[in-house]
Amino acid sequence: MLDSAYRLLWVGGDWDDFAAENLGGPARASRVLGSNLMDHVAGAEAQEVMADILNDVQETKRSFRMEYRCDSPEQRRDMRMTVTPMRHDRLMVTHDLRDARSLPAVGPGWRWEKGAWDCKCSFCGFLRRTDGWVDPFETGLRHPEVVDYGVCPTCRQVIEKELERIRKAGRAG
Repeated sequence: MLDSAYRLLWVGGDWDDFAAENLGGPARASRVLGSNLMDHVAGAEAQEVMADILNDVQETKRSFRMEYRCDSPEQRRDMRMTVTPMRHDRLMVTHDLRDARSLPAVGPGWRWEKGAWDCKCSFCGFLRRTDGWVDPFETGLRHPEVVDYGVCPTCRQVIEKELERIRKAGRAG
């Protein structure tokens, strides 16, 4: 649950278990409550897109839904994010696991570093290469250990289409 300034008011479900499984000890509930969500979104472009989503949900009072990936080095995880407007300009953001399956080894894992040479899409997990955006788990190439996060053109189109849908619904009433 977020307040109107996007501070984390409440986290639920398997938050702490998910953080522990993904080396996210600093992201345990007791450490993130009261902080701004954007402090936990890696990459300036990803923050900008997430802010657009949250702002549009607040303005239109319509829910935003999007399928995305949240992979670990060993597992592909297909997720659905739903951002729902609540009373008092609060937002409920849920992340539902839709499917999980093992992945081939592509390296030891990765970490975020602002300005890193390699860019990973925050929504589909594809990597930007000189020949376009590719799924690192399907190419057989070694995954870079350091990435910056951004948003690939395909995910941008999906997000813009969903934002346009909620804007139109918001105008209609």
